Amino acid sequence: MNRTDALVAVLREPEFSHGEAMEILGASCGITTATLMTWYKRDLVPLPEHGNPGRGHRRQYSAQDLLTLHVMKIVMPAVGQAQCELVAHDCTWIAVKHYWATLPSAADTDGFPEVYLVISRRAQDFAVNPVAAGELSEWIRETSCADADLVQPEIRVFINLREVFVKLLARIAEVKEKRGK
Repeated sequence: MNRTDALVAVLREPEFSHGEAMEILGASCGITTATLMTWYKRDLVPLPEHGNPGRGHRRQYSAQDLLTLHVMKIVMPAVGQAQCELVAHDCTWIAVKHYWATLPSAADTDGFPEVYLVISRRAQDFAVNPVAAGELSEWIRETSCADADLVQPEIRVFINLREVFVKLLARIAEVKEKRGK
């Protein structure tokens, strides 16, 4: 297993209780327990990769699960409930595999590039494009010109990945410090 795959495996390891997850998500993006439970009841949230523990067992969350939930909170108003989980999953996959996993450690945000995930819509489909902060204006201009003969894509959401990671990792560090890890 190479270094990137090893770090991705660590990010997928379930290590946070429901209470810890709510503490992290509440502080990083304002998700409440009621909101998360509503999402579960409406099947908007996929069960964590490690599955549903079943009745009488506690649900555990990985750092990747927390990132997906954080991104869902950001994108849901723009993409709607029906597409939210899929778009959030795409955003999380890009963020983890191509950015977070390239850092020297999972908690090292200093090396994290200024990257935006741009979620745009054409007809009924959403596209997620990672764009460096310094190239954002050029990307928008090129995309607009390339699509001039087609229907102009509606750009809906810009997610500053570095900002999301810094918020999320700061809360994760606080929770781990509290429990003595």
